[in-house]
Amino acid sequence: TIVRFLSHRFKYHNTERWTARVADGWVLLNGSRVSPEQTVKKGDAVTYTIFHTEPEVDFRYEVVYEDEWLLAISKSGNLPVHACGVYIRNTLIATLKNLYGDL
Repeated sequence: TIVRFLSHRFKYHNTERWTARVADGWVLLNGSRVSPEQTVKKGDAVTYTIFHTEPEVDFRYEVVYEDEWLLAISKSGNLPVHACGVYIRNTLIATLKNLYGDL
């Protein structure tokens, strides 16, 4: 079933939470809402909408040094460097990727 597939593949939610998310319409199969008992077949497209909010951070930072090989940053203590825990977008790395692209 789709719940079994999601529970096995994405272990950050248990079976009960995946069942609720499918029932609430957060998970689509081939672009359509499905029931938790729906079977998933090879080639199916599973889409999961995440409603995620992150705590506020202090985005202040200063480029201390920059050349073609090195970027040195002085940042506030309340700015996570990379994605972890509840932080995905509110990070120094995400901010720098927006400015510099993937290097």
